[in-house]
Amino acid sequence: MIYLIFFLSIIIHELGHIISCNILHIKFGRVNFGIFGFSNREVRFSNLNKSQKIFILASGSFFNFILAIISVKLPFSFNDKICFTNLLLAMFNLLPIIPLDGGNILICILNYKFSIKKSIKISLIISKIFLVILSFAYCILILFLKNLFLLGIIVYLWYLYLKEESKFELYFRIENKFKILSKI
Repeated sequence: MIYLIFFLSIIIHELGHIISCNILHIKFGRVNFGIFGFSNREVRFSNLNKSQKIFILASGSFFNFILAIISVKLPFSFNDKICFTNLLLAMFNLLPIIPLDGGNILICILNYKFSIKKSIKISLIISKIFLVILSFAYCILILFLKNLFLLGIIVYLWYLYLKEESKFELYFRIENKFKILSKI
């Protein structure tokens, strides 16, 4: 039952992103299904301002929070599992780790003060710090919980982070080469 609740909660999360895109009249592409849920890389953020980006990114977790609140009033015997799963999913997605929604929100917030390049670099550092803290916490929790699912999530987060980090490094290298070429 918990896996069904988790799966449906992820669908609700992505539905929040889709609805916010529709509110802003943004064409929404297809949703990709991955190991730990869905992703929607098709949304084009380049034409949006920072507030619109934050609105879209935060909407998934907002929908999870709303479902958690509603589930408290449901007459089901498993409403506590629905509430807990949605609260956990919402808070997890708001962690300032790239490429989670929270990591991308952090980039947008930092971009109010810094350039996008500096915002990304700061966000990558903060993401790495949070991943190290999560990894350390898991090492302690494994003694009590004996849950390998958490290990899978942390390993997957490291994989996604390293993939994003290499993508940004490539982007910055290409950008620097174009700056050098334009000076010639």
